[in-house]
Order: sequence, then structure tokens, then C-alpha cells
Amino acid sequence: MNVKVVTTKGDLIFDDVASYLEEAGIACSESSGNDAGKIFEDTGSQILLLDMTGPIARPSFVKEIITESKNGRLLGVIGVISKRELINVNQDFGLDDFVLSPIDYDELITRINILGHKYSLLGENSHIIKVEDLIIDTARYEVWVGSRQVTLTYKEYELLKLLASEPNRVFTRDALLDQVWGYNYFGGTRTVDVHVRRLRSKVEDSTHTFVETVRNVGYRIRSSNQQNDQLVKYRVTDRMNEKD
Repeated sequence: MNVKVVTTKGDLIFDDVASYLEEAGIACSESSGNDAGKIFEDTGSQILLLDMTGPIARPSFVKEIITESKNGRLLGVIGVISKRELINVNQDFGLDDFVLSPIDYDELITRINILGHKYSLLGENSHIIKVEDLIIDTARYEVWVGSRQVTLTYKEYELLKLLASEPNRVFTRDALLDQVWGYNYFGGTRTVDVHVRRLRSKVEDSTHTFVETVRNVGYRIRSSNQQNDQLVKYRVTDRMNEKD
């Protein structure tokens, strides 16, 4: 595992991070936030540790880093955030995970390892389905939402996998019933509604909404990353909310 540490003249000190990570067998290198463009020149980095406490971490800087990571340049981004800014953290950041400053290094190493496991060989293996923070490993039958692993029943898993396999496509209730339960299933489409409700209760929370109801038709999983005309909005903390 290779971690790129982006310092922004804030709380995060590279030498401190490097000593702990390297002791845990995690290679790391430093990049200054003064030049966001150079952060991605090192193609060997897999995870970015982004210090969001420093004055350099302005809104445009954070947006550029997250956008580049979503374009397949990195496996994931972990933000370092001060405790007073925690209330402002939500899905609009686009982070894969975060830790509080001052850093608990045991926690950081655990989060790096979990993130690395989720995204291992992502893009090279066809058994990984990724829709924003939703990760489905069809080889391991594992489902992750952010840093949280989700336990599903077999039918819930098959339903989620089908919906996620074609983000933004609307599946009718009849199509879902046929493909997940089979043509010989004698139950009605109400079965689909019940399983979708249970599925939502497990994979969705206050910061994640995946399954969208299309009235009188069926369901789909919405993916903003696949809509070229949709802008991704980024909420930044009050401390970062200074003009560029």
C-alpha cells in the first residue's frame, strides 16, 4: 500500500505520519498542497491522505483533489479534519473516509487498510462494482458503504447487485422480479417493494441515498458520476470558506 500525504501548513506533520505508517509497512511520500497538479504525477500512490486543516486547503483546492481522485487517479481519499469542523462533514465532501486531528495513528492505519482492502485491484477486476461510496465485491459477496461493511440476505444482495450493475437505468418491478426471483416465482411485485425497503434500511443512512423510486415504474440506483451534465457540489468548512 502506498499513501501520498498532502500537507497544507496545518496540523498534519509529514515526518510524524511517515514514521508511524512505515512502521506498519505502509509506504508514503509527501506532496505540498501549494501545487495540486503535481500531486498526481506519482502514479504509484494508491491512497491520498489530505490535510484539510491548513490555510492552503481552500474550496477550489479540495474540489480539484476530490475530482481527480474520482477520475480513477487514486483508490481513495482520507481527509484529516479538526474536531470543530466535524459537524460540517457530509457526503458532499466526496471523501472516502476521514480522521480527526490530532490523529490517532492506530485508527489511521486501520482506516487505510480497510480502504485498501475495499478497493484492492479496483479497475483491474471485473468482480468489483463501484457506485460512488457503494462497493460490491461479487467474488467475496461483500458490500461496503464508505468504511462500513453491510450484511445482506442473498436476495437483498442480488437485488442490489443488479441495480448497481447499470447505474441510472430504471428497472421495472416485473424485470427485477424476473431477474432476481426467476420466471417461475409466483409472488407479486409487492415482493420487490418489500425487499427494496429492507435493502434501503441497511445500505442507506443520513449521508447516503442510493436506491431511487421511479413512480409507477420501478427502481434505479442514481450515480451522479455518470451524468456528464451534472456538477458535483462540495461543501467546505467555515474555516476553509475563504475566497480564492
